[in-house]
Amino acid sequence: MLLRCVESIANQTYSDIEVILVDNGSSDGSAERAGDILPKLRVIRNESNQGFAPACNQGAREARGDYLLFLNSDAVAEPNSVEELVRIASDNSIPVLQPLLVTGDGSVDSAGDLFTWSGFFWHLQEKPGKNHLQSIFATKGACMLVKRSVFAELDGFIDSYFAYFEEADLCWRARLRGYEVALAPSVVVLHIGGQTTSRILEPHQIYHLSFRNRLRSLICNPSRLSMIRILIGHLPACAATALVFLARGRIRVAFAILQALVWPVLNTGSIRTQRRKVQGSRKVGDAEVFRTDLRVPLSPERAGRLLTKTLGRWATTKDHG
Repeated sequence: MLLRCVESIANQTYSDIEVILVDNGSSDGSAERAGDILPKLRVIRNESNQGFAPACNQGAREARGDYLLFLNSDAVAEPNSVEELVRIASDNSIPVLQPLLVTGDGSVDSAGDLFTWSGFFWHLQEKPGKNHLQSIFATKGACMLVKRSVFAELDGFIDSYFAYFEEADLCWRARLRGYEVALAPSVVVLHIGGQTTSRILEPHQIYHLSFRNRLRSLICNPSRLSMIRILIGHLPACAATALVFLARGRIRVAFAILQALVWPVLNTGSIRTQRRKVQGSRKVGDAEVFRTDLRVPLSPERAGRLLTKTLGRWATTKDHG
């Protein structure tokens, strides 16, 4: 997958590209083979897996371009993808931009995320009716373009998130500073999805990171009143999800979710520091951050779909018992 990804970058029509590969402790020789495909490739080697967020920050610190394109190793970009993303971002002064992500069969993997007052984000998976820019609350990290100056202003991804929800958190913090986040549906990137973490993390670890990181952002990013409104619905929904997993015999996942809910209580210092930093740098109120076009009401039907997707994600027999 990595070699396909690198090859797609080598074939880009946009020539002024600096390519940095952060090798998170791989042992299969893929980084060396990637260098054969793209001789100008720069490799940053980590002895062990540092996590998605820290590795992206490593690469960003070494980059010198005006824009940063974060591209997962399981993504394949069309030849004009980089050129079009840079053009659209520059022409429209959009500092955070996502292309339309599609799966191997052509169906939509992600058209961005919208906010719901439940605290769970609504993942758009319908093909946009038009090819013009569309505002979204947050991007999917598999492929996202970020203006380097804005990324630096936000201090990048939060390292301690390790993986999951770090891109949504970054987009949320960008919106708190008045920056726009958008989908460029005219640019299409293939994304296989979930091929790396499912090999190195157990399902219960993935669920723990996902629920923990989202909860951290829900506590730290909104105003105090908005936080209370969100958590009133979010915490019971998480607890109910854990009970459903428990009833289905996925005991380790159930307890991983419950541990995620307890994490902020056991780490009040970290939460207090994170919230103080976010709130101290915000420039717009929640009325702008949660404006109507950036959120959707969570109807019973949508809630059911979210639960079904959560229960079926990373399904395996390894986390029983």
